[in-house]
Amino acid sequence: MEIIATHSFRGGSGKSFLALNLAAVSARTGLKTVIMDCDFGSPSFQSNLPTENIPKSFGNSFLLNTTEYDKILTPTKISNLDAIFADPRPILGQGLLEVTEKPHLQALQQFSLLREKLEKEGYERLFLDISPNLCYSSANALTISDSIILIHRPVIHSLDITLHVIQTIYSTLKRSLKPRNFYLIYNQVPHGTPEKIEKLLSKLTTEFKKSLDIKVLGTISLDPTMDFWDSLLIIEGSDLLDTMKQMVDKLP
Repeated sequence: MEIIATHSFRGGSGKSFLALNLAAVSARTGLKTVIMDCDFGSPSFQSNLPTENIPKSFGNSFLLNTTEYDKILTPTKISNLDAIFADPRPILGQGLLEVTEKPHLQALQQFSLLREKLEKEGYERLFLDISPNLCYSSANALTISDSIILIHRPVIHSLDITLHVIQTIYSTLKRSLKPRNFYLIYNQVPHGTPEKIEKLLSKLTTEFKKSLDIKVLGTISLDPTMDFWDSLLIIEGSDLLDTMKQMVDKLP
């Protein structure tokens, strides 16, 4: 089973939107897929992913070893896609929002157990939508992942901090014994001439690759007409869905 994490250095990059749709597209290709909301401070999937029934328990509780594995998987209305939701009522300073190490060391062990149990049930991909920036819970998710997708909005203030994340966190992970794939999605790319956009993204990619062997998974242009009112799921037949399918085809 491939564990794929979506990450960004701050909120608002479209990380959850992309995680949800990559998982949905993966499931539609026939792969048995599960998506886990690991953004414990700001969970969003429960209001955006249609399910057959309400969750019996949450991923937070499993990672803290206070609930059983068979209570956290919730079937969705998308074939081959199950979900592990986060508690929609996070309490700052408690559970996986604590700043002490002990619960997060427990969570890292539970992540390994989760992988083992999902693999036994034949799951082929686990998508993790993790907290932006870096905290204990996101560090655990990055550590357990086989592939990491960095979501980057190409705006003027984001280059330096994204480079910092790559040079410190990702480069450290790259040096570990566990092999990983690193991917980049340019999301909400501003409008401009094709030549200007290509020059901008090429320059950014060159800068990122100086520090890490990272592959561009795809590019999504800013679309102010997109409607997020009912769901983060992309409507069938849209051009964006085709773009997402191309991205999924590039994943291991």
